[in-house]
Amino acid sequence: MSPLPWLEEPLEKQVQMLRQDVADLEDQVEELRKRLPRNRWIDVLDGHIHRSGLGHIHSLAKILIEDRVQLGVLSSRGRDSTLDGLGLYAGFTETWDTKSFVSSNNVGWAVSYLTSAVSGNDAGIETNLCHRLESLPKVLLGIGVPTGTSIRMFVGMSDQTLATMVGADNPAGNYVGLQFSTPRGDTAWQFVVKDGTTQTVRSTAQAIGGIYLRTIVSQDGTKINTALFTFTDFVKVAEEDFVTSLPSSTTDLRVIFGAETQTTAVREIDVYPSYGIQGKGTLITVGGLGGGGGGGGGDPF
Repeated sequence: MSPLPWLEEPLEKQVQMLRQDVADLEDQVEELRKRLPRNRWIDVLDGHIHRSGLGHIHSLAKILIEDRVQLGVLSSRGRDSTLDGLGLYAGFTETWDTKSFVSSNNVGWAVSYLTSAVSGNDAGIETNLCHRLESLPKVLLGIGVPTGTSIRMFVGMSDQTLATMVGADNPAGNYVGLQFSTPRGDTAWQFVVKDGTTQTVRSTAQAIGGIYLRTIVSQDGTKINTALFTFTDFVKVAEEDFVTSLPSSTTDLRVIFGAETQTTAVREIDVYPSYGIQGKGTLITVGGLGGGGGGGGGDPF
């Protein structure tokens, strides 16, 4: 028997059944209109019924209603040293000696966090605890670093504080992200994961500089895909899958951008526009909201 029994029906019957499915979906959209404020998502739902078939309308409705997707955004206020957080990232703590703003023609404005000129001084931000692997987070973090000398950095998700994550090459805790440490002898960005006991580090072979870090948790929660994309055109330049040493699925994690100077000179880390999304629906392929990141460039999600 076919896994889709209706395909065994006569063609005329199949057409009738398909028309009924479309009519049912139109009713669902009308119900959504009653339950949600009018916005462009409803317009998208409405348009996809007639333009893109059943797959898009079903997936978008699922994301909106059934999967309770949550969003997080970090962004500067344009030419301003104020960082704003929305949704999952609405609450965060800043650490800095001085703070400014910088820009990239391709990425936009960033808030720049600088340490003091005292060795061991930290700078950066840490959000509230907001992610769990069981919620299937997808995170895209924009990182700017002017220098890769005499500095230790961590950018990613962790259950520890900023100070802990930049205070050692193998800090305690559960985390996944990007590391760089001149005390360890690093010459390139390092992907890193830890499950509270075992740390796994893999080189990206990418020199220090402005980069986007993307982290995706697989739909069954057993694999983490990490990748680096260029600022200029979102070309993927490094990628690793981790299936061991992963944080527990129920461990609460925060987003951290952290740097610690390892000398008596100021060091800097810049927070460019960054985004997070979590919920079971985030693995459904709907334009930029699904899939696994593609190959050479374009949409990193």
